[in-house]
Amino acid sequence: MKNKTRITALLTALVMMFTLTGCVLDMEFMTAGWDGYVNGEKIWDNPNRGEATTVPTEEETLPEEGVSGEEVSVDENGNVVSDEGEEVQEEIITETQTNAAGQTVIVTKKVTQKVPQTAKPQGGSTQGTKPQAGGSVNTTKAASNGGTVQTTQAANKTYTAAEALELYKSAANPVKSKAGVTVTRTREVYTEVGSSNLSGLSGTIIKKAFGPKDDKEQKVFSTPSDIVKSFVVEKQSYVCNLSMSDVKSVTAKQSGNNTVVTIYVKDDTSNNQNYSNKAVSATAVAELAATFSSGLTMKCKDVRVTATIDSQGRLVNLNTYMPAYFSKDDQYFGAAIEQWWTVSYK
Repeated sequence: MKNKTRITALLTALVMMFTLTGCVLDMEFMTAGWDGYVNGEKIWDNPNRGEATTVPTEEETLPEEGVSGEEVSVDENGNVVSDEGEEVQEEIITETQTNAAGQTVIVTKKVTQKVPQTAKPQGGSTQGTKPQAGGSVNTTKAASNGGTVQTTQAANKTYTAAEALELYKSAANPVKSKAGVTVTRTREVYTEVGSSNLSGLSGTIIKKAFGPKDDKEQKVFSTPSDIVKSFVVEKQSYVCNLSMSDVKSVTAKQSGNNTVVTIYVKDDTSNNQNYSNKAVSATAVAELAATFSSGLTMKCKDVRVTATIDSQGRLVNLNTYMPAYFSKDDQYFGAAIEQWWTVSYK
């Protein structure tokens, strides 16, 4: 009788011990005895017990769960981030589960969750184009010396025809007088236009001089005197001397950080290129043609000028298209002369 009392007291003490220490109470212990596990390791086989499932202890490594299966790492600032570079935070959660033996156990897991992005970090910087008051933008560009140059340009600015013409003239004309400028003719193309009935020796010479060709040999001019002599308009101190009364239309459009100005010049009404010679090298071409045949006249029609102006207001590219129509007595011939130029600055 005393032995039964002692056993009952011992069992009661064990139950209280498990309860006070927060351990999971194994109800099978009351009927089948100890399962033989110590700190998750089986050290004794109890023939009265079936296979039991080990319950993780505080000393065991608990599995980590990432964000939707992503791997996590620590960045240079010590923040935990996912494999997509997003900042995450770790949390400990506790769940009640039923193990394989039908026992109710408490499992603790460490999980990571994305940190909500409510605002961009202060002190950061952005590069590129930033809208300013008044519709302008500040643009940061790399300079040739490795630094940066910030220029201000109108954002989506619209130009009247007069403003566009003045923009081109103020960008192009300084090329003839500014130091440190180099102009390069990168291509010149001749194509026949209109009809032709030139005959005889003069016709043969004219056709040979102004017949179709595509010259891609670069011609470079870097001294002020050479630029005045060879760059549009040849032999003149200006690149453009047009007024609004000399043009059919003028437009200007933004293209990235540049502005592209397109000008259509009025058709010549006399034999001295009264409109074209203010925008293209018409007079120089007429003088050249006259050396092959005296009494040969020339008029230009549908002359077009396309200029690219950078954010600093400088001419950087120029394309001129000049259809010229030659005539002598009852003979005639047409050739369109198109040139491409680039302009660089020191």
